[in-house]
Amino acid sequence: MGWTDSYHCKSHAHCGTCRTDAGWRAEVGAPDECPKGFTPDNLPSVGLGDTIAKLTKRIGIKPCGGCKKRQKTLNRHFPY
Repeated sequence: MGWTDSYHCKSHAHCGTCRTDAGWRAEVGAPDECPKGFTPDNLPSVGLGDTIAKLTKRIGIKPCGGCKKRQKTLNRHFPY
């Protein structure tokens, strides 16, 4: 089974790392080009934190220092 057929790829849980870290892709055997068409600019949401971050960015709210921490916490407690 290849990376793109694995649960990890199909669940979109690693899309952020996969699209931004070439070393990680090489380590797990992921392709350089996403078969689902994701890029660093259009990653899927993995939880509530990602959805809120996308909405606030879309309406022009600039993130603060604690935003990334809150985003990760919300993703961990409220995953899709």
